[in-house]
Amino acid sequence: MKGDEFTPTDDIESDLLGILSVHPMRETAVLKFLSEAGKPESTLTELTGKCVIKRTEYDGQIFYVRWFSGN
Repeated sequence: MKGDEFTPTDDIESDLLGILSVHPMRETAVLKFLSEAGKPESTLTELTGKCVIKRTEYDGQIFYVRWFSGN
C-alpha cells in the first residue's frame, strides 16, 4: 500500500472506518476507494450523517477522519 492506495474488502464501511481511525484521507482518495469497491459517492454522505466520519479542511484540501465520540 502506497500513498492513497487502499484495497477494499467486502465490508467497505468497516474498511474505511479502520483506515480513517489512523490515517486521514483526502476526499479524492475516499471517492476513489468507494468507486473501486463499487459503492456510490452517497456512502460518504451516509457515513458523515451517522457521525462516524468527519469532513475537515486543511491547507485548502478536504480530508476525512474517523469521528470518535467527544471529537
